[in-house]
Amino acid sequence: MEKRKAAVSFMVAVIILLTLVVQPETGEIKSEYEERESALMGSTYSGLEQPLGAGGDIIATAGADNRNLIVTTGADNRTLKLDSDGNVLWNMDMGCYAVDAAWNPTNRTIYAITIYNLTKMDSNGTTIWNTDISSMYVPGVGGAWVVDVYPKDGSSYILASGGPGGVFGTYKYDPDGNFVWKRNIGSGESSVAVNPIDGMVYVNSYIQGVFKYDPNGNVIWQSPSYGSSGYGAESIKVNPLDGSVVAAYRNVGGSVVKLNTDGGLVWQTSTSTDKCQVALDPYRDAAYVTGSGYLNKFNLTNGNVIWQPYISSSLSGAVAVDYVDGRVYVGAYNGSLYTVDPDSGSIIQNWDLGYQVQKIAVEPPPCVFVQPTTITGPPPKIGETFNANITIADVRDLYVWQAGMTFNASVLECLSIAEGEFLKRAGVITLWTPGTINNDTGTISYSACSITESTPGVNGTGQLMSITFRVKGSGNSTLHLTDVLLLDSGLTSISPVNMVDGHVEIHVQDISILSVTKSATEAYPTWIVPFNVTVVVENQGTRTETFDVTTYASAIEIGTQEVTLAAGANITLEFNWNLAGVAEATYTIRAEATVLYGEIDTADNTLIEGTVKIKHPGDANDDSVLNAYDLGILAKAWGTSVGDGLYDTRADFNGDGTIDTLDHDILKAYWP
Repeated sequence: MEKRKAAVSFMVAVIILLTLVVQPETGEIKSEYEERESALMGSTYSGLEQPLGAGGDIIATAGADNRNLIVTTGADNRTLKLDSDGNVLWNMDMGCYAVDAAWNPTNRTIYAITIYNLTKMDSNGTTIWNTDISSMYVPGVGGAWVVDVYPKDGSSYILASGGPGGVFGTYKYDPDGNFVWKRNIGSGESSVAVNPIDGMVYVNSYIQGVFKYDPNGNVIWQSPSYGSSGYGAESIKVNPLDGSVVAAYRNVGGSVVKLNTDGGLVWQTSTSTDKCQVALDPYRDAAYVTGSGYLNKFNLTNGNVIWQPYISSSLSGAVAVDYVDGRVYVGAYNGSLYTVDPDSGSIIQNWDLGYQVQKIAVEPPPCVFVQPTTITGPPPKIGETFNANITIADVRDLYVWQAGMTFNASVLECLSIAEGEFLKRAGVITLWTPGTINNDTGTISYSACSITESTPGVNGTGQLMSITFRVKGSGNSTLHLTDVLLLDSGLTSISPVNMVDGHVEIHVQDISILSVTKSATEAYPTWIVPFNVTVVVENQGTRTETFDVTTYASAIEIGTQEVTLAAGANITLEFNWNLAGVAEATYTIRAEATVLYGEIDTADNTLIEGTVKIKHPGDANDDSVLNAYDLGILAKAWGTSVGDGLYDTRADFNGDGTIDTLDHDILKAYWP
């Protein structure tokens, strides 16, 4: 069986939002509203209530392996389809300002928006349906600006931008172009992105930050706005592998942030530019941001800058990524469409389209990937199980598939594999062949499944198979895909195919109390200074941990402190016990650190220092009677302090380190 290998990727077509525009002739910075309005007013409404016709003007034929591009041209009123060599395949006159477009990779349809219409087209540019959205356009303010598609059901989302107002917000349409719902944040939304895996919708606004909606339009969370001077996120893109998002802000300095799936800030950086549009390549760990003629590449994991070349003063902000080879496309108002090398940032080629480049959307190829792509434990801890799925995205007419996997057998043990749901969607019998598990070598070999009969293959995104692993020990394991082969209903190989491995990292969790010391072995409840307990705690595990350290005097809790320690680091903690009102008794002093979820060595999480006796005030010789002996001990130490040869802690009834009238007063107060 032929073994197929590829590289990385998957994502719905990349859509980029235009914000501030620097005019190359004058250097004048227009406001977003002014720029949009000046462009929109240059268009004329052609009344596209009727279908656009049989398709665009066919100019060239795409090669079988080309990843095609859709380019919208703004005030030039055109939507173009190009192959990856820059050949124009068709050129559609939209009749008015061509704003944005998005691919539905499940059936290779295209959703294009103008200021007046949402149009669904097939890959030849033939109109499937057309929906009037002209009510979103408000002269002098704004209108429809971004479109994105949920590939699993064909729902589309339009962001109408321009500022506060009743018509602005996020609109959802069903696969037939019927309106479903609208949400208005109330502070000028600017962009929308849909997670192609789970259908979650992310919207940003000029002031209120990023909102996450479920497919029904319910708010799941809202992040702060990380812009300055009241500017909100201008562009937003979602990473389908982990549900994180990257948002760019329009403020001068170009703030860019990454938020996790719960809306928490992962990193924040700057592009040193005043206009920020985003494209992601999560399979190469890259985020691209345009602005003021520059193209910035950041490390998607940590936000570090990789390169920042200057491209052209005419850049429109349009940017997109080809996930097969990683090349980056950048558009300009002067008609240039640049191809940029992802490694060096150098321009590979420059196509002159003859039209301004408003937005770019790249047709994504199929992708086979491990989901989740990263598992960091505990949890899961040693002895526990977890599932890893082999998932396919953006495939058409899949009839037969084959895949395998290698893993680190010292860290993981494969318990079972099961058929996924994807091919079952065909509604006929499937032939599931589970393949062979070898836990000595860490391999799963030649798992395969096929539809039966003359049934067409399945389109879309879904689970091919599920694998159950048990954690054997700590360490790292790549879940490396092998032997991947996809065939369509004609038993022809589907190519190219991108592949994304998974990664499992099982850490050692081990917190140790190294030492506990106390300030005295005897004390009085009349002490005016706290009794001190010093604890040294160390993280002897392999990752940064956050945990609590608590000190006790027998059953009395002295105090709790939260600690965050890097692997191998230790810290000294001070705890103060106020003895006022403490009963006279002997107490055991100990410290306890939280037992972490996956911690195995828990014996050193507790350490007992010893005891302290809380004595009756004035009873210096501890015979339970106040008499001349106690007075004599006080007299012998009279006038001394800690460090003096005659200083006697037994006579320091208030604990201030000096034997004086204050201690004599305490003795008299308790004298029989």
